[in-house]
Amino acid sequence: MNAIQNPTQGHALCACDDPAFKAQIAGLQAMTATLNNSARHCEADSIYQNYCFGDGVQVAGQDGWEYTTPGDVWTRKVYVETEDSETSQKLTFTIRFGASPTPEAYAIDSKGNIWGTQE
Repeated sequence: MNAIQNPTQGHALCACDDPAFKAQIAGLQAMTATLNNSARHCEADSIYQNYCFGDGVQVAGQDGWEYTTPGDVWTRKVYVETEDSETSQKLTFTIRFGASPTPEAYAIDSKGNIWGTQE
């Protein structure tokens, strides 16, 4: 921390006490969060597009991405159809970003069954 001695008051001043400095830091943090979310959105789309939901399983539709701050877990509803069923099945597709270089992705139904594999 850089401190400058204030000769008139006898105590150290810190840049982190300056409201303008705090505003700059808050702006940079917001910008960083936006850039991180944008990069994660691209990565999530790529992981989703390359996910194999299983043999004979076709994606009939999907909802948009949902995530909470800090954005380490992204989910979307996916509707799939199988060759042996006339109705679509709703799955929750989840991507967990974390410390590992490769995010974990899986699709799960309401009964807890995992569908497909991450490519």
